[in-house]
Amino acid sequence: MASASFLADDIMVPHALRFVRLGLDFESLDLKDNFFAAGSHDFNDNTELPRPILDDDVHGTRCAGEIAAVRDNNVCGVGVAYNARVSGIRILSKDITDADEAMALNYRYHDNHIMSCSWGPPDDGASADAPQGIIAKAVVNGVTNGRNGKGTIYVFATGNGGLYQDNCNFDGYTNSVYTLTIGAIDILNRHPYYSEACSAQIAVTYSSGAGHFIFTTDVGSEKCAANHGGTSAAAPLAAGLLALVLDVRPDLNWRDVQHICIRTAEIVSADDEDWKPTYAGRKFNHKFGYGRLDAYRMVTFARTWKSVKPQTRLQMPPVHLNATIPFGPDGLQSNVTVTHEMVASAGLERLEHVTVTVNLNHSLRGDVEIMLVSPN
Repeated sequence: MASASFLADDIMVPHALRFVRLGLDFESLDLKDNFFAAGSHDFNDNTELPRPILDDDVHGTRCAGEIAAVRDNNVCGVGVAYNARVSGIRILSKDITDADEAMALNYRYHDNHIMSCSWGPPDDGASADAPQGIIAKAVVNGVTNGRNGKGTIYVFATGNGGLYQDNCNFDGYTNSVYTLTIGAIDILNRHPYYSEACSAQIAVTYSSGAGHFIFTTDVGSEKCAANHGGTSAAAPLAAGLLALVLDVRPDLNWRDVQHICIRTAEIVSADDEDWKPTYAGRKFNHKFGYGRLDAYRMVTFARTWKSVKPQTRLQMPPVHLNATIPFGPDGLQSNVTVTHEMVASAGLERLEHVTVTVNLNHSLRGDVEIMLVSPN
């Protein structure tokens, strides 16, 4: 991921990254020196420390090791941001309430700057789910007030339902404008079968595929995992890269971080037919987003990046069709007209996100495909 190296003391990364998942082995020799206890909590058992208890409580430790495993200790590997502090939030080992999830998403959000989330709705190609009510409000609260007003950085994995034709647009966490959605590529820069594609994907990082896996920290004092993978392993790498970015530019807001990822991502598998040019001059691919993240490019670009202005929005009135969707590829078309006067009145200078809410009735939702097409 890095095309060059920095001096050893050039990036110290005092920022805390938080992992929302299962337990985190904070006694591991790879993690104990970087563990941030004050930013951690176990919402399943209502205790302060997110100790892994169940046999399958290994996910959080492995993801944390990818980012913040200490260097020069002869244990496993080294994290992308090996001076970063890591917190653990345990919420998925038992059933939780919406209130618990909302609190977890905002827990110590002035201290925990980046949230790495390798979880979501079932990756079965048939489930569509999104945060509602207080959970949705918690995400907005995080990007509005977290990091003392600069915004919590929410990093979500696209999901591992590619084999089942699942699409990360079905996941309300990954297709939210407030999150940074990360997919996976294998060691050969190819799209692995499991990684979900969608228009909400920002970029990709490396993970399992082509017979290779991610080697990282595991539960146990000196235990390592040699079979970590999936998009669950890709998202933490992105979170680690963003920790490096925030170290050189702690003043960046959550939208600045999205801009930096998009503007520095490198195209991979250039011969893939799904690469399409955007009106802004960059290329986008539903499998790869804007491309592969690169540590050197991101940090170098961030040093001179001019922060974007506060977010503004233009909300269009509802369009009522009252029509039947016909069978066949032509479907039913609905147009929305946005004028220059409307854009100027809303104070918009550039288009960053588009969100469309569609309400329809159909006996088989799997037979319905919705496409959002730009006039350009």
